[in-house]
Amino acid sequence: MYYNEKISQMVKSHPHFYYIGGMFLATRVILLITGYLSHVLNHGRNFASVSDLMGIWNVWDTYWYLGIAQSGYTTATNSAGMANYAFFPLYPTLIRLVSLATGNYLLSGLIVSNVCLLIACIYLYKYVAYDTDETTAMRSVKYLFLFPTAFIFSAALTESLFLALSIICLYYTKKGNWQVAGIIGFFVALSRPPGAIIAIPMVYEYLKRYGIRVPRPDFLLLLLPPIGLSVYAAYNFYLTGDPLAFMHIQATWGGRLTLPPIEIWRRLTIESGWVIFGTIYTIMALALMVICIRKVDFASWMFGVLLILVPLFTPSSSYSMIRYVAVVFPLFIILGKLCKDRRVDAVLMIVLGVTQIIFMAMWTTWSHLII
Repeated sequence: MYYNEKISQMVKSHPHFYYIGGMFLATRVILLITGYLSHVLNHGRNFASVSDLMGIWNVWDTYWYLGIAQSGYTTATNSAGMANYAFFPLYPTLIRLVSLATGNYLLSGLIVSNVCLLIACIYLYKYVAYDTDETTAMRSVKYLFLFPTAFIFSAALTESLFLALSIICLYYTKKGNWQVAGIIGFFVALSRPPGAIIAIPMVYEYLKRYGIRVPRPDFLLLLLPPIGLSVYAAYNFYLTGDPLAFMHIQATWGGRLTLPPIEIWRRLTIESGWVIFGTIYTIMALALMVICIRKVDFASWMFGVLLILVPLFTPSSSYSMIRYVAVVFPLFIILGKLCKDRRVDAVLMIVLGVTQIIFMAMWTTWSHLII
């Protein structure tokens, strides 16, 4: 009886923890079943062990991250001229650390990703509840789980790590805790190529709070994200003799500078249905951000728009935009605020949930829709 009362008190005092836990378990089970059936029905694959079943998450760039975690960076290139220093170091470093306990690199990657997903959900709730209400915060978390490409957050990829760090960084930025925000921003910059742009919303929030005047000493903490990028650039110089080698190697993936409007038009007029679909998806996400600019604070809105626009400066993102949009967390907040009506909420839940199942089935069987 005593323990039942304690559990009841815990649920009442921290309902979001149990909500997040329940959503996590329910959605991951559905995605696991989806992946399993997709491989069995489409490829006739047999799963003889748990290790085989984990393989449904081992898709596309996972190969690169596991290779870095296991063997480190190298100047060697594959037959297409691609090299592993194009991929940023924080995620494979965490995989390697966890593998010391598990002895399995793929399992370690999945552990890192799913723990980061849970952390991202907790901080998204805190971020939204900070200046709105708990109900809206809960809905925002729900739409994180239901977002069409939310399955990516459980894969051995960098999205969940980047998402968690970004939300934490901007949460402490909003609270004016520049020390924590700066340190987390440093690691954001080491997690994915566009990570250093988080310094822009951080500077905006700082200037909004203190105005343009003689900078306080804590302004220097806002330099930590670009310093994080510089650390990786310095390592690239050590490895290759070129501090921007991680950018230059992108040419083998089709990377070259262009303007987003020109790139969008190019993608809409080529003969790839996958790229056209991804481009329309990107336009819809960007349009929702622009239309609902007042639904989120300007710092996170700015960050979200930049996360959509930056990849559009190069054709190398042609097949990956649907995945890249997954980390634009202001979209979850916008959906949470738009769907206060229960009927609208129910319809959108069904539409997004079904879409995610379809996307998961395609992605895990190596469809070119989401790379």
